[in-house]
Amino acid sequence: MAVRRSPTTGILCVWTSDFFFFLFY
Repeated sequence: MAVRRSPTTGILCVWTSDFFFFLFY
């Protein structure tokens, strides 16, 4: 599982082994 956050938009993207989804803060 990897978590990456965009410094410009603040969108947090969470990647798992099977899928990915976005968390908005």
